[in-house]
Amino acid sequence: MPILHVQTTKRSMNPAMTQAATGQRITRAQILHLGRTQKGWAFLPLAAQALRVAPDDDEVRLLAAQTLRTLGLAALSRLVAQRIRPGPLGDQRDRLLATLDRQGMMDLDVLIARARANLDHLPGVDTAAAIDAWVAQGTDYYQARDGNVVRVPRDGHDLPQWEWLGDVRSAAVEFCRAHLAGAASQPIGPITIEGVSPPWLLLAIHQATPALSDGYRPLLQIVQRDAAEFAEGMALADVREVFSRSVVFAGPEALARFTEHVRERFDYQAVGPVIPASTLRRQVEPALLSTVRALADEQRAESVQLRGKLLDRDRTRNSAWWKARYAEKRPRRVLIPTCRFSTYIRHASEDLAEAFRVQGWEARVLIEPDDHTRFSTLAYDRAQLEFDPDLIVLINYPRASRAEAFAAQTPFVCWVQDAMPHLFDERVGRAHGARDFIVGHVYPKLFREFGYPVARAMSVPVVASQRKFHAGAANPQLLSRFACEVAYVSHHSETPTQMHERLCREVGDPHIVRVLEEMRALIHERYAMIQTGIPHGAAKSIPDDAWARACGHAPTPRVLAQLREQYLIPMLERMLRHEMLEWAADVCERRGWQLRIFGRGWESHERFKDHAGGELEHGEQLRAAYQAARVHLHASMCTLVHQRVMECALSGGLPLCRLVQPNLGASRQRAIAELVCTAEPDRVQSDGTLVFRTDAHEPLRRLRTTFARAGFELPDEFAVRPRTAENMKRFRVAFDGETAEGLLGDPAEAMFRDRLSMERLIERAVSDDVWRNARTQQIADHVRTHLTHDALVKRLVTLVEAHL
Repeated sequence: MPILHVQTTKRSMNPAMTQAATGQRITRAQILHLGRTQKGWAFLPLAAQALRVAPDDDEVRLLAAQTLRTLGLAALSRLVAQRIRPGPLGDQRDRLLATLDRQGMMDLDVLIARARANLDHLPGVDTAAAIDAWVAQGTDYYQARDGNVVRVPRDGHDLPQWEWLGDVRSAAVEFCRAHLAGAASQPIGPITIEGVSPPWLLLAIHQATPALSDGYRPLLQIVQRDAAEFAEGMALADVREVFSRSVVFAGPEALARFTEHVRERFDYQAVGPVIPASTLRRQVEPALLSTVRALADEQRAESVQLRGKLLDRDRTRNSAWWKARYAEKRPRRVLIPTCRFSTYIRHASEDLAEAFRVQGWEARVLIEPDDHTRFSTLAYDRAQLEFDPDLIVLINYPRASRAEAFAAQTPFVCWVQDAMPHLFDERVGRAHGARDFIVGHVYPKLFREFGYPVARAMSVPVVASQRKFHAGAANPQLLSRFACEVAYVSHHSETPTQMHERLCREVGDPHIVRVLEEMRALIHERYAMIQTGIPHGAAKSIPDDAWARACGHAPTPRVLAQLREQYLIPMLERMLRHEMLEWAADVCERRGWQLRIFGRGWESHERFKDHAGGELEHGEQLRAAYQAARVHLHASMCTLVHQRVMECALSGGLPLCRLVQPNLGASRQRAIAELVCTAEPDRVQSDGTLVFRTDAHEPLRRLRTTFARAGFELPDEFAVRPRTAENMKRFRVAFDGETAEGLLGDPAEAMFRDRLSMERLIERAVSDDVWRNARTQQIADHVRTHLTHDALVKRLVTLVEAHL
C-alpha cells in the first residue's frame, strides 16, 4: 500500500500562523488591527512574535492580555498584563487586573491521575517512570474555555516562551477532514502517528476513522521517543477508548520496537499514512518516514521472494502430478481463505471447513486476526507454500478476480453466494484454467455472456450446518429471552428509500444516478406486476428501459448485469421484506401476538423499533431464537431456498415464507430445460421457436399443479426461443437449481401471498403443534439430505476429482 506522509506543520495545525508565519512581512499596525478585531486564537502567535522582538510594546501586550481573558485564560492574562509599564496604558492594565483570577490553571494532581488512568496496563510503558520524568519538568498547563491547552514551561515567564498558542483542537479536526476524509468510507492501512502531546491530533484521527460498515477500522500505531512527553499528552485527555485499537511505542527504544512490530505484520497491510504531529518536540532518529519507507521496501522484497518460490514449485505440477497427488493415501488439505468483515461469509467458511474435517480432510481457514487488520499477498503466498493445499475454496471470488493473491494453479473452487459485480466480467470468466471450478449460484449469464467453463460448474444453493443448527433443546434462558409468536432475522433494517439514497451516493457518477432514479420509478410502477409474474419479464426489462430513458442507448451486458444484481434485485427484495414486516406488525399488534425483529439497526427504524430484538450470535443464540418463536418469516424476490429457512427447520423452528411468482422461476426453468433436453416440441414456429403444450408433457403438468396450489396461473403452452433452447442444452447445469416446493413442500401449506394468508398460517402454527412439527420435520429432512455443508463437500470433491 502506498505510504501517505502528511506533515502537520505549525501552519497546518495552527491557523493563527498567518503572513508572518510564512516569511511575509507584517507591520505593527497590521498586528494591532488584528488584535483589536479578532479576540481569539488567531492573534496570539503574532503577539508572541511581536513581543519576542519588542518586549516593551505595551499596546500589543494589552491586546494579548485581553485576548487571553476572552479565551478563559485569566491566570495567563494576569501574567501578561502585569508586565505593562505605568503610563498611558496603566489604567487599562489596572482595570483588567482587577477582573482577573487564577482561572484556567490545571490541577497537577488531576493531571497525574488522568495520566495514570490512561497508562495503566499499557504494555511497553513504564508508567511510574514516565510520569515522574514528566512531572520533574515543572511545566504548568492552562485550559481555555474551548478545551485547548497552553503549555507554560518552567522558565516560561512571558507569552513568547509559551507553547500551543492556537486553536490546535480545531486545526486537528480540519487536518483530518482534509487528509483522511476517505477513511470514513474506504479502508486504509494502519495509521502511524508520531507525537501525542497534546493528544488532539490523536483524538481527531480516532474520530475521523470510524468503523466501516463491515466492521474494519484501521490500526493506530503511536510512536513517541520521549516517555515524559508521552506521559504529558496522556495527562491532558482521556484516551482509553483510542487504545482499544492502538499499539504504543514510547521511550528511547520506541523506534526499534515499532520496526520489530511492523516486520511481524508483513503478512498484513503493514504500512499506511505516517503523520508526525506539529507539536512534537523530540523526533525518533532516524526519521520515522524513512524507517517506514524502508520497511515497505523490505515487505515488497519478501513478497517477491516468496512469490518466486511458489511459482517455481507450481511449474513442476501438471495435470498428471495432481492426479497422482489426489490418489495418495493421506489426509488431503483444503485452504479456505475468508473475511472476518462479512458475518455470513466468515461463518459459511468455518462451517465448510468443519464439513471437510468430518470427511477426513485437514482444513485451514485463513482469516484476519482482528477488526484492524487486512491481509497482504504475503499471507496468501505463505499459506499456499507452507500448508501446500490440495484444494482452495474461496467464497464469491474466482482465482482470476484475486490473481494478486492466488498465482499458483492449485485446484481452486469459487463458491458463488452473491451476484457480485466482478463476477460478471468476460475477462474473469475466460481466464478460468483447467483447475478452476465454479459452484453455487451458477447464473446462466456467467456461461452465456462471460465465458465461464460449464464443464467445471455445479449448481448448489446456499447450505446450512447440521452441527451448528439442530433440534436439541436450546438453553432455557435463551428460549425465554427470545420467546415470541413471530420472528424475523435480518441486518437489512435500512429502508428502501435510505438504501436508494446510499447507493446513489456510493455510485457518484451522475449518469448512473440518473439510471438508478429511473429504475426506482419503474420498480414502483411495476411492483404489483412483478409479484404476479404478469406480464412475464416485467422486472427483467427494468435496467434496459431505465438506461434507455436516462442515456438514450443500450448498456453493455456487463453494465446490465451489474444494474440487475446490484440495484434491481436488492431493491425489490428490500421492498418485499419491509412490506411483509408491515403486515406482520399490523397483524401481531391487532391479535396480541409478539413480533421480534432480530438484527442490526432495527432499534432505529421508525416503524419497527418497538419490535427490535437486537443482534444474535450466529450459533446458539440464533438456534435458540429459531426454536423460541412459533414461526420465523422469510421473503425473497428470487428464491426461497435460503440459509435462514434451512437453519430454522434444522433447529426445530418453522419457517413461513412469503411467495411471489418469481420464487417459482427455478421450477419453471427446470421443467422447460428438461423438455428442451429430452422431449420433442409439439410444434416449431417459422423462426425456430419451440412450442410445448402444457397438458401434453408431465413436467409441465406438475408445474401447473404447483402454480395452482400457489394461486398463480400457467399458460396453456410455452414458447422457447431458439437461443434459450440452445443455452438450456449447453448450460444445463445452470437450470438444475433447488426449487421452493422441493424444499418447503406444498405452497398452500408453507407459503403466503398476502396479509390474510400470512395471518392464517401464523394462527395455525400458534394453535396446532402437530401441524407445526410435521411441517418443520419435512423441511429439515430435505435439508439434511441435500442442503448441508456435508452434502456440498461430497459433491464438490467429486467434481474436482473428475476434472483433474
